[in-house]
Amino acid sequence: MNLRKEQSKKYLEEAEQTLQAAEFLFNVVKDGKRNLSAQVVKLGYDSMEQAVSAAIAFKDEIIPRNHPQKISSFERLYPLHKDTFTILLKWLRKRSATQYADIKSGRVTIPSESFNVGDAESVLSDSKKVLEDINNIVSTNTA
Repeated sequence: MNLRKEQSKKYLEEAEQTLQAAEFLFNVVKDGKRNLSAQVVKLGYDSMEQAVSAAIAFKDEIIPRNHPQKISSFERLYPLHKDTFTILLKWLRKRSATQYADIKSGRVTIPSESFNVGDAESVLSDSKKVLEDINNIVSTNTA
């Protein structure tokens, strides 16, 4: 196995673990004890991006460090996977809101006020779809 294929495999393993962490945290959110929805969204997005890195490495390409470039590389390498690309774009746009206290419309917005249980549920569902698609790409050697 060449190094890029090994890298691809390892990224998929990491993506699965990150998704498991998001699911674990989601159980805390569902209990209603703490609003950690932003953290679930961040982990869910991270799992998708790790899977994207796996798909890029699988094509023997260098994985961009820049988040938007990574998603663009996926679109270029896998043009037939438009549904996955659409999901990735949706969550890429929300990524920074999971981490930063930003000033918008004259007020400070924080992650814990920007996301809710519905967002957490949605990212988990989308993450599973993306990981399934990319697992299929890698396991069937198809694009």
